[in-house]
Formats: sequence, C-alpha cells, structure tokens
Amino acid sequence: MVRRIEQRIAAWTQIPAAHGEPIQVLRYQIGQEYQSHFDYFFHEGGMKNNRIATVLMYLSDVKVFALDIIRL
Repeated sequence: MVRRIEQRIAAWTQIPAAHGEPIQVLRYQIGQEYQSHFDYFFHEGGMKNNRIATVLMYLSDVKVFALDIIRL
C-alpha cells in the first residue's frame, strides 16, 4: 500500500519516488495542528539535502464532513 501511495505521489509531483523520504504518519489530538515551518538548511552540509516539495495527505473516516463539502 505504501509503495502505491509513493508511486502516485511521484506521478503527481513528477519527482521520482527514489528521491522521496519515508512517509510519516501523524495523529493529531484535539487542539493540535501542523504549524508553518521551514525545511531548509543554510549550512553547506545541509544544502545538499534540502526539500523541494512537501505533500500532505489527510486521512479521515468522518463521512459526514466529506458529504458537507460535496453539497457546497
């Protein structure tokens, strides 16, 4: 399943899957959030490994919310 997801991300971003990092799964509790930050290094060693893209996927089993969006 993970390989299929990585292949779809690669096709969508046009960046080979081999250039990606391992998928990370986060589970936020009520009140937690993904806050803006920079994934960029200015020092010489880090500049070789800077990210050029980040893909966020939201997983949810809340079907009512999805239906509400469709109605809009």
